[in-house]
Amino acid sequence: MKSKTKSKHIDTLHTYASNLRKSATPEERKLLALLKEKSKYRFGFQVVIPPYIADFLVRHLLIIELDGRHHESRIEYDSHRDSYLNDWGFVILRLTNEQFLKYRESIIDLINNTAANFSRERTLKAKRRLKRLYAAYTSLPRSNGMKIYNAVFANELAQELRRIKK
Repeated sequence: MKSKTKSKHIDTLHTYASNLRKSATPEERKLLALLKEKSKYRFGFQVVIPPYIADFLVRHLLIIELDGRHHESRIEYDSHRDSYLNDWGFVILRLTNEQFLKYRESIIDLINNTAANFSRERTLKAKRRLKRLYAAYTSLPRSNGMKIYNAVFANELAQELRRIKK
């Protein structure tokens, strides 16, 4: 049963993440299979981190993004997104599909080694931070026709998150 406190926007993000999992690219499927086989840590695939969705999230801290050709036209958006997520303490490993296919074994080692450097305390803090992000995201006032990424909402969310972060 769905929580009554969840906003329709969180539900929309989760639905979109579910659709992304179902329509994963071949490179995402390959990385998913490698992580299942060789990762020493728990990870999520197409994880909602309001107001974004990360391709992979390892130990609540390490975001792995596999970028296809469509990201070539989204450099500014990706930069803003990375900055926002970095401000919240996430570590981002952004790879092109070509880099992943060429260096996949080394990348799995890099993921495991990076995740190994996160202390248990840091991981638990990140988990709590993610819960605060959800709480901030669901507590904002909504109007009926509001889209998730419109400028007013993004500004309200940024203000609320700055307040909570302190």
